[in-house]
Amino acid sequence: MTPTSRLPLRALTALALVAASTLAGVAAVSPAASADPIVYNGKIAFTRASGTSGVQDVMVVNPDGTAALNLTPTTHGMWPSFRGDGSELAYVDMATNQLTAVSPDGTNKHTLFAWSGGIKPRWSPDATRVAWTDDESPSNAMQTVHLSNADGTNPQTPFASDALVEADASWSGNSQLVFRTVQGTDNYVSIANADGSARSNLFHGAAGVWGPSLDANGSALVFEWFNGQENRIVLASGDGSNAHFVAPAGADAVFSPDGNRIAFSRVGANQGIWTMRLDGTDLRRVTSGPDQSPQWAPGSSAPNIAPHAYGSAKNSASRALFGNAAASFDEDGSIVGYEWRWGDNTPMTPNKYAWHKYASPGTYLVRLTVVDDDGAKTTKTAWVNVS
Repeated sequence: MTPTSRLPLRALTALALVAASTLAGVAAVSPAASADPIVYNGKIAFTRASGTSGVQDVMVVNPDGTAALNLTPTTHGMWPSFRGDGSELAYVDMATNQLTAVSPDGTNKHTLFAWSGGIKPRWSPDATRVAWTDDESPSNAMQTVHLSNADGTNPQTPFASDALVEADASWSGNSQLVFRTVQGTDNYVSIANADGSARSNLFHGAAGVWGPSLDANGSALVFEWFNGQENRIVLASGDGSNAHFVAPAGADAVFSPDGNRIAFSRVGANQGIWTMRLDGTDLRRVTSGPDQSPQWAPGSSAPNIAPHAYGSAKNSASRALFGNAAASFDEDGSIVGYEWRWGDNTPMTPNKYAWHKYASPGTYLVRLTVVDDDGAKTTKTAWVNVS
C-alpha cells in the first residue's frame, strides 16, 4: 500500500546479499504479516473532561495511544479542529474565550478571533474559514450553522431557517458543508456549498442524526444515530445509500485521513477514544479517559520504510552467475525495480532473476539494488569468486 503523501524517507537495516566462495544461496524470507498501518495517519486530537470540575482540555495522541499531550494545561479548551495540512489545530480557549490555534506539539499558540458563543468550530480544508453551530440549550432550540473567515470577519448564516434545526457542520474534502437537519420528527444528513447553494439531503431517518462527516474524497459518510436509548455509528456511501450500523455504542465518529479507519468516542466502562476498520472490526482503544470529539490530523504520513534486499548468486555455467532477488520485499508497499551490477563494468541487469556471463575468471563485487514504489532504494553487496 502506498499513502498519497510521504514525509522524508527513513532507512531500515536489511540483511546483506550473501555469497561465499562457492556462491551458496540464501533461503527466501517472506515478509511478516503486519497490522493495518494506522500510524501514518497523524495525530488524533480530542477533548478531555478533567475530573468533576467541569474543566476540559484539548489533547493530542498518536493513533496507537502513545505520546499523549495536553495542549491546554493552564487555559483549558475544547472542540479541536485540524486545518487542512494538519500543521495546526483550532479550539475554543476557555480562559480567554478566544478561538485559538496551536501546533500539535503545543507551540506557536495564537488567537484567531474572539469567540462569541457556539459549539464545534470546524476549520475549512484551506484554513480560510470556520464553521460552527449555535450552542445547544432549551432557550435556543432552533440551532443554525454559522460561518466566517478564519479571522472572524464576514460572519454569515448560509442555511438559517425558522423551521429547521441545522447543526453539527463539518467540511468535505471539496469544501462543502455536511450537517444535520431536523424538521419536526424528520432527521436528515444534508450537504451544501458554503454559500447555501446546491443543498440536498444525503440521508433521512426518524431517529436522531448527529455529527455527520464525509471522508476526504466524498465516497463514504459516517454519522451518529440516536433513538433515545442508545448511540450507534452508521456508515453509508457518500451519497447516503447503503447505510448500516458498524459498531456498538459510540459517538463523534470521523474518518482517518486515508479513509481506512474511523475514530470515535465511547462512554461508561469502555470510555475513551477508539478506532476501527470501516466494517466495525479491529477495535483499538486509543485512550481510556472521559474523552470526546476526536479529530484526526489530515494528510499526515509516516516515513517510508526502505525495501529489504535479499539475494543469492549461484554458478550456472563456466564463468556465469545466476542471481535471484525473489526474497526481497517492501513491508509498506511493493518493489518496482531490481538492479544487478556485476562488478565488471558491464551494463546493469534490471530483473528479479538475472543471468550474467563474465569474460574471465576472478573476484568481483556484485551489487543488488531494489527500489520500492516510493522511490526508496536498498543496495547490498558481496564479493564473489568466479571460475
